[in-house]
This record gives sequence, C-alpha cells and structure tokens, in this order.
Amino acid sequence: MKPRTKKQQMFVDMASQLPPLTDKQRNYPKEHIFSHTGYYWKGTGQVWCQYCGHIYKQDLNVLAVSLEVDEETCPHCGAHIKPKHWNESNRREKNEGVYMTIITTFKGYQVFRTFEAYRYNIKGQETVYTIFEVYQNWIDEKGNETILSKSYTRSPFHFRWNYHSDWGIQKHNSHATGSYAMDDVFDVTDNYFYPRMSVIPIIKRNGWQNCLAQLRGINMVELMKQLLSNSDIEMLAKTGQHDILRYWMRNGNHISRDRQFDFFHSIKIANRNHYIVKDASMWYDLLDALHFLNLDTHNAHYVCPADLKAAHDLYVGRVARIKAEEEKKRKEREALFCEDTY
Repeated sequence: MKPRTKKQQMFVDMASQLPPLTDKQRNYPKEHIFSHTGYYWKGTGQVWCQYCGHIYKQDLNVLAVSLEVDEETCPHCGAHIKPKHWNESNRREKNEGVYMTIITTFKGYQVFRTFEAYRYNIKGQETVYTIFEVYQNWIDEKGNETILSKSYTRSPFHFRWNYHSDWGIQKHNSHATGSYAMDDVFDVTDNYFYPRMSVIPIIKRNGWQNCLAQLRGINMVELMKQLLSNSDIEMLAKTGQHDILRYWMRNGNHISRDRQFDFFHSIKIANRNHYIVKDASMWYDLLDALHFLNLDTHNAHYVCPADLKAAHDLYVGRVARIKAEEEKKRKEREALFCEDTY
C-alpha cells in the first residue's frame, strides 16, 4: 500500500536512509546460518561442497555419512563440511532460503530490518549467495508499530518477493479459511537474528537485556512493544522471570490481572522471595491445583517450592484423585437412576 499520510511518507523516507549492510552482516548467513554440507554420491565417490559448489572425489565411510558423524575439509575453499547422502538422483540443484533480522535503532525508533538470504547451488557451478531487504518493523517510544515492506505475491502454493519494488505500508496479515492457513508475513519469531544489536534507551530502562537465548521462540517485535506499553511485562523482564514472560507472550501477549486465575499476587510472592520460575507452565498448573484444593496461593511455602516438579505432582495428583472420586460417584448416581427407571 502506498503511503497516504505525511507520517507514513516519513517512514518510507527513513527506510531509504538506513545504512547498507556491512560485509560482516552480508556474510553472516553464509558463515553461520546456512549449513556447511557436502553431498556424497557413494557410487562415484564424489562430494559436492554446498559452501562453494566445488565437486571433488573422496572415498568416505558410508556408515559414518549415514550417521552424519564424519567431517570433511573442502580442498577448494577450506570449509569444514559435514557429508550427507544425496538421495535425489534426478535433481542437479539444491537451493535454500532463510530470513535474517537485524535489530537496530534509527532517529529514536526501534527498527527490525529483515533480509531474505538465498543460497543457489547448481551442480557443476559455483555457489551463489544473495541477500535482499524485504520488510521492516518500526516501533516508537509509545509501542506503536509501523510496517514497511517490499511488494510480494502469495497463495497457498507459492510466495515470492519483488526485491526491487518500492517500500509500502503494510499490516500483520495472518488468516485462515476452512481449507488453508496463511502465516503472518511480518512475524519475526522464527527468523535468525544477527547477534550484534542496538536498542533505544527507554527499552533498556524498561528491562530489556540481550536475552535472545532465554526468549528464543517468541515474537521479539511484540515483546518490545509490550515493554513500552505494559507495566506487567516490564516487571517480569526486570525481575528475571523470563519463563513466565515467555508463557504470557505465548498466551495472548499478556494476561489480565482482573481474571481470577492469573495469580498475579503469586508472582509478587515469588519475586519477594527471589524465586525464579524455571517452568511457567508447570508452575501455573501447580497454582491451579492449589486454588482447587483451597490452599493459600499467597503463601511462599506453596508458591515457591524447592522442587517444583515434586510439588506439582503431589498437588495435581490430589486434584486428579478428587475428580476421579467425584466422577465415580456421578456414574454411580447415574446407574442407580437408570436402574430405578428400568
């Protein structure tokens, strides 16, 4: 969609002012994301290096190749490659594509720049690497998001970017019908992230830390928006409750304190006792069981167990036995009623 307001045009203008990739950033997918594989034909003893495209002869242990425990050094490029069997005898090419996101800042905005990197391997030719920027997520200090994107076409059967088109304004666009589902094109959750990043000062103040390892698998754009607009998410980030934060983000970005079973008070008890929840899903199961048993979820004895799994199994087991007994009695009453009727 073409920019229609002055603010939208401002974002399009800023997109063209962002610096080009450095050589290190451009080579990152080649060095660290794409697998260093060498495809092996046991009949001819040839190894096809995917890193550079060179084919050389080498007799390898077939079992070691099958188990993928062997390693080779390509005599042409010197790359360490892991041999795999080539099981597609009728194909002469092996192409791969990945998305890489760089987290950076520009003129007071938090910017997620996403690139599509491709590796083209055609047998007998040198490997070709390409990388093009395809979309950007801009976040202001209030947590508002603006998406810029190159144009694209998609259907249930294909997806294709127009790399050389102009920047346009877009919206998140996941949807489903009774026949198929389409993912959100602008969701960075499953992208590879460039390890060097910068964030605006207010996000640092609100609890952001370079914690991609701890928070892998959640939408980092949505996380930063929540850090700027949601005090509960900010509290979880600052107190190191990363697994509860991940649990909240996966269950609708955040959980309202007004609901009975959110146990926000229990999180406060855990923080006061410097108790870090390692498995939020199991911890919430425990709190649900405590509530069912009318046990005090304000009490650190129950809320902060030294052995979470043992406490979980104990109280969840009690709930299961009570519910099983209730179900048994219900069926007995049902049977008596049916017997009297009969």
